[in-house]
Amino acid sequence: MYKARMGDVVMSTAGRDKGKTFLVIDICDGFAYIADGKVRKVLNCKKKNLKHLTKADEASLKGDADKIKRGVPYGNERLNKTIKRAIQNK
Repeated sequence: MYKARMGDVVMSTAGRDKGKTFLVIDICDGFAYIADGKVRKVLNCKKKNLKHLTKADEASLKGDADKIKRGVPYGNERLNKTIKRAIQNK
């Protein structure tokens, strides 16, 4: 099973959102809370089982992960840019 961390860019492998890219906002009790800034907003994160996620890029975006961990407001527009940047850096 993939060990997701806050700030990782992940891809869903099951469910309606299969194949879509998300950012891990939080992790709790074997579930990741993910958002993409478009359909799934930051304030309405999707609870997703960790076994249904795979890492979308090799290096997590440390600066963004640190901001999320510190509780810095992280808006939907910034989230979209983060996901796009991660996909382009692949």
